[in-house]
Amino acid sequence: MGTSVNYTTGNVLLDSGANVTLIRVKVAEQLGLEGKPISVDLDILGGDVQAYQTKVYRLKMYSANQREYTISAVGVPEISNVPRVSTVILRNMESVLGQTLCRGYGAVDVLLGVDYPEMHGGETKQVDGYLLRKSPLGWVMFGSSGDPGQSTTVLHVNVTDRTDLTQFWSTEEMGVKLLNCKCKPSDDMKMSPGEREQFNDMWDSCKKEMEQNKFARKLSDEEIKNYEGPVHYISHHPVIRPEKKSTPVRIVFNSSAAFNGHRLNEYWEKGPDLLNDLFGVLLRFRQHPIAISGDISKMYHQVRIPETDMHVHRFLWRSYESREPDVYVKEVVTFGDKPAPAMALTALRRTAADGASQYPEAANILTKDTYMDDICTSVHTIEEARKVTSDMDAVLDTGGFKTKGWFSNGLLKDDEKTQGEQFVIGDSEEQKVLGVVWDPELDILKYKVKPVATKEKDLMTKRMVLSELAKIFDPIGFTGALLIKGKILMQKLWQTGTGWDEPLSTDDKSDWRRFFTELERLDGVSFERCLMQEPMKPTEIIIFCDASEDAFGAVAYTRWEEDDGNHGVRFISAKSRVAPLKYLSIPRLELQAAVVASRLYATIKEEMSVQFERVIFLSDSIIALSWIRGQSRQYKSFVANRVAEIQSQTDPSDWRHIPGEHNVADKVSRGVSVKDLKGAWKDGPAFLRLPEEEWPKCIPKADVIEIDKERRRRVLYC
Repeated sequence: MGTSVNYTTGNVLLDSGANVTLIRVKVAEQLGLEGKPISVDLDILGGDVQAYQTKVYRLKMYSANQREYTISAVGVPEISNVPRVSTVILRNMESVLGQTLCRGYGAVDVLLGVDYPEMHGGETKQVDGYLLRKSPLGWVMFGSSGDPGQSTTVLHVNVTDRTDLTQFWSTEEMGVKLLNCKCKPSDDMKMSPGEREQFNDMWDSCKKEMEQNKFARKLSDEEIKNYEGPVHYISHHPVIRPEKKSTPVRIVFNSSAAFNGHRLNEYWEKGPDLLNDLFGVLLRFRQHPIAISGDISKMYHQVRIPETDMHVHRFLWRSYESREPDVYVKEVVTFGDKPAPAMALTALRRTAADGASQYPEAANILTKDTYMDDICTSVHTIEEARKVTSDMDAVLDTGGFKTKGWFSNGLLKDDEKTQGEQFVIGDSEEQKVLGVVWDPELDILKYKVKPVATKEKDLMTKRMVLSELAKIFDPIGFTGALLIKGKILMQKLWQTGTGWDEPLSTDDKSDWRRFFTELERLDGVSFERCLMQEPMKPTEIIIFCDASEDAFGAVAYTRWEEDDGNHGVRFISAKSRVAPLKYLSIPRLELQAAVVASRLYATIKEEMSVQFERVIFLSDSIIALSWIRGQSRQYKSFVANRVAEIQSQTDPSDWRHIPGEHNVADKVSRGVSVKDLKGAWKDGPAFLRLPEEEWPKCIPKADVIEIDKERRRRVLYC
């Protein structure tokens, strides 16, 4: 094995249970192979996944008759060991085969997985309980030595330091049984007496809390012996967060862990998706002047499960001491169970339905304005907010639920203090890179941004940058005009065929570093929460749409007339899409942008409870507007289908032309910097504050040739 100028002999293991081919790093270095850096995911002890930085090498392999094969192999520090086969057995095999066997022993240099299936086939023979197969590389032997004391090394890869072992693959195909071992405690892992006592106290407090709140209960020996139904034990581990005053230790149960070859989640159905539309919840949260936000405390733990389900949620527990553990059962819904969200939301909706006759408004909010355990809504006045929060507490109490507290931009209690910033959905620990927070005192929504670690790394891959993009949480879309630049960069990587773990070029890394630096500047950028004026006045929606060769999208605003004759404008939402890889003409892309605008309007109209006086759509494409105002059946399929959708959701008379220089949606189709999110993007174009007759007007003549390109040809028969 090796190259044409540098080669060596070595031990090759054929493992049909491995889906990747491996090579020992020392062998690759000895052969002078130049590998390409890659990142691989490793399954480690405990079921976690770690990223491992290594290289993939290309080398040649030669059989005994000098046939040449080229393979690619991932470098690992160690693979396994091949046991020695007795001379007597080898001689018997050679006499049957009529040729000499090249059978080595010791460290495995290359493991051939099923990514090279042709290496695993061939003629087979059975000799002395062993199976011999004539592979392309020569005769290979399968079987067990029968020695119970014989063991082999399962590959462990170093992830953090040399003492942290990571399981990568197993060697069952060799027929070797791994021996049990007793791990010696490391001095580095020992706790000081004070730390041990503190941990023990927190651990015991968790057990007491579970028993007192009836989250779990201890089974007696008689119950364990006499119960005849199905039984399953689930594993658990603590998550220690001393900085959290409310929950310094959180116990995590794993319903996906295997017990006796079974995983509990494999037997559950997921149940219906009862989550409300997140965008709709946020729209109603922004609808009226007084906003209300609450979080249901330990929502899953308020929903009890039947006895049969309890016994498939058994777990072992003991304090930090040496004795046989006690057996407990969970009595409530377990976070991590496949049907847990559906069960918890079903209980919440049933609670709301039971209280609807006495508290109809509170029940409606609990049904429509919740996203899992978060409650977000808005009302007209402080008095209404006080009443509805009190009513919701009463309804929730009937189902055993309660909130951690209510937050509002109005004082819900006379002696209440000013409240700080709150994450709109979830909490600060759930937000990875970019999240939306609400400042009740100023009544604004603003962004919290964490530093992007990837931009500081020398090695940057497509997988890494996509991972950072996926961490961005902005359902409202205010940052859409900035984020579209990241989407365009990702599409360019896709077009160039860059591999997931292939290092990015210098130019690509520079582009991504600039984008991530710009993303970090979003920290603190804000916009108004409330979309409506109080007292309520006739309000209209203005939606702009635009397209470029790279992207297309739409942005929506509310607009109302104020007492002084001017008009108020507020940002509602924006949606953007990158242009498809298949070429589309600009008029077709403009029509795609119009589709996005019509869908955005349909969603706003459906999710918000207020009635808008009218809607105005503005586009700078006279060709797209001509198609929208025409009959869909007279166009070819692409235009006809999209025009039909637009006309089914909007009135063609609501579509108007706007000069390109006044079209604010141009920002979402081309991408802008953070500083450009202020001004017209945030507050709407200046002309929206003027009477409609003073809006910029320009009615260019449509290009009849371009319009007719999409018309169906009429065929006359005579």
